[in-house]
Amino acid sequence: MASHKMHASNLFDLSGRVACISGAGTGIGLMIAQALAANGVKVYIFGRRKEVLDKSIEVHGRDFGSSGGSIVALQGDCTSKESLTAIFDEIEKREGHLSILVNNAGINQKEGDITIDDPKALSDELFNGSTFESWSQLQTTDITSYYFTSVKALPLLVKGNEKFGKHTSSIISICSMSGETSTTQGGQFAYNSAKAATIQLVNLLAHEFSRESLSVRSVGISPGYFPSEMTTGESGEDNKSHIPTGPEWGKSSEVPGGRPGHEHDMAQLAIMLAANKYMQGEVIRIDGGRQLINA
Repeated sequence: MASHKMHASNLFDLSGRVACISGAGTGIGLMIAQALAANGVKVYIFGRRKEVLDKSIEVHGRDFGSSGGSIVALQGDCTSKESLTAIFDEIEKREGHLSILVNNAGINQKEGDITIDDPKALSDELFNGSTFESWSQLQTTDITSYYFTSVKALPLLVKGNEKFGKHTSSIISICSMSGETSTTQGGQFAYNSAKAATIQLVNLLAHEFSRESLSVRSVGISPGYFPSEMTTGESGEDNKSHIPTGPEWGKSSEVPGGRPGHEHDMAQLAIMLAANKYMQGEVIRIDGGRQLINA
């Protein structure tokens, strides 16, 4: 192989691709949208909050130089079949194909104070701390929507392979260290269960969609602490979040890396997974080493 083909600009060339990311108005989804667009991808982001999408386009969606990339917002709900149909019909009408799908939408909840020692008091705390409806809503958003989004996008992803080559198209699902740890992280039973299921869904989609007639890859990202509305509870005027840190943050948060994840950390991994045609069925942990302590 000629040495120039080993240059990063060739190894990770995504120019001309089309991507779609759910829940990408803020947080990790927005980080990935910016990373892909900066590398020549036309990125469609969708979510329920139109004002959030519009703000992200205004602040972050217009400065990609000569890369050819862009970010386009579509209002939509990943928990609605009708909405998903409308979103992918629109992408098909505009682009005719899709190369990268990122399942990112998510919500969180805690069921109660898990530190209570009295069995009756703990039982009451957890039994009353959530409902069947709240569990169902979380599961619908955090895992069920990933399934329906993936299967609805499949024909467009196959068309992406026809344009750029087999195994080019990929489904990247945002999992979490919470789906791997044996703790509830302070009472996150529903969320941690959903993220464990997401890891299994990555494997199932990889197995079923890898057949010759489809050749679509399924991979996952398992983040630790990254700034988002889920980890901080809010976003700033620029739709970005910030995790306050100090010299003891790494120790108190049990992160050997000593800091939360940065945008460029997520960008590097997302670009690699989107570009590497040989990566299939893997869930890559990016948590600063936290899971080494909390297996």
